[in-house]
Amino acid sequence: MLRTLLVCLVCTVKCLALSPPGISWVRGYTDGTCESHNHAGVQTDDGGFLLVGDGECYDSPEKGFTRQITVAKVDPTGNMQWLTNVGTVGFNYGKNGVELPDGTFLVVGAISEGTKENFVEKRVIIRFSKAGTVLHTQTFENVENGGVDGLMGVAIAGPKLVVVTGYVKGVQTYTDQPMFLIQGGYAVLTKLLYSDDYTEDFKVIFEHIFDKPQDTTRFTAYQGMRVVVDENGYTFSAASYTTPEDGNTNFGLVRTDVDGNVRSMTYLPPSDGYQSHPYAFTAASDTGYVIAGLTLRYVDDSPQGRILKVSSTGEVEFDTSFRQERKGYSTECYGVSICPDGGYIVACGTGPETNQGSEPWQNLVQRVDRRGISLWKKVYTGENSRNGTGEYVLTELDTDLVVVNYPVDNVVSLYPSLK
Repeated sequence: MLRTLLVCLVCTVKCLALSPPGISWVRGYTDGTCESHNHAGVQTDDGGFLLVGDGECYDSPEKGFTRQITVAKVDPTGNMQWLTNVGTVGFNYGKNGVELPDGTFLVVGAISEGTKENFVEKRVIIRFSKAGTVLHTQTFENVENGGVDGLMGVAIAGPKLVVVTGYVKGVQTYTDQPMFLIQGGYAVLTKLLYSDDYTEDFKVIFEHIFDKPQDTTRFTAYQGMRVVVDENGYTFSAASYTTPEDGNTNFGLVRTDVDGNVRSMTYLPPSDGYQSHPYAFTAASDTGYVIAGLTLRYVDDSPQGRILKVSSTGEVEFDTSFRQERKGYSTECYGVSICPDGGYIVACGTGPETNQGSEPWQNLVQRVDRRGISLWKKVYTGENSRNGTGEYVLTELDTDLVVVNYPVDNVVSLYPSLK
């Protein structure tokens, strides 16, 4: 059975456009009998893209694993240059990546160590060569026996420095739970020093586990999602809740100094709902931060998209929700980026909330101005209606918008240049 790996959708319309752009090209990539679920896309110095994710192989019972990390590099027009799979037992997840100044790549996530019948999921950093060869794999011992640890975000923090965020002590209630959110544990932030010697492990400068509730609103940041570096330290978005028993996840924001000491923690539930999942994050175009994801509102049983902007001190500047027009259809957002005019673009997936296999999910792209007011929204459908969920959106090209996509029918797409 031949499956398609990643799909890139390029819409060659400028991000400044005030109406939805058309699709310039779509690329899909085969990975033998495996499918892959893309979680991140990184524009590389050569104008291409690094795609990071994970996926199941349909002959994996014989191989000893259920899910493997998948990393691919494509050129500026979406042509595959290399594809590498990592993981030999259990469940393995690729969540985010960066290109280092020397042209090598770092990928973070979770990897299983042990045997087919008895394995442990650990935090992992993998360094790849420019040609996709694994140069070094470093795992971190689990903070608690029986807990599940993993990394979700990575950012360059200075010369030979990176900062990563994720989770430790996660409580697993079903086997593939780290695909999305895993509650019961705590967010973690780690600063690391790396060497030009690819064989050397990264050296931990600090590691901070956020295992204490915030002082006033008493919320817990249980999973760090994405991290950015600013002039005063590090800021990461976090899946958060007031108690594990309540279980209602909401947006959280944690700011630290350069030594990992907490400067502020902010809980950001929707004013008109009870739950929101913070899958996407970026520094704002002026000051502050932007989080995007999904929200459950009191007026609607189906998830809607949510984009929130807060100031550098954590004050809400706009909070916008949006959805596909058809009733009973979910909208879930996984990517956000800045447009040249200071507004924002959000990549989402949309499809039936119940009986999700009844029809393919589609890309939904939402464009807002710097105040969070909608400029346009469009559902994009690929060839033969095979599209899926927008997982990541890139606007670094200034004139092009690239949506990295994972479709429900096991075809992941790269849609470049939404102009």
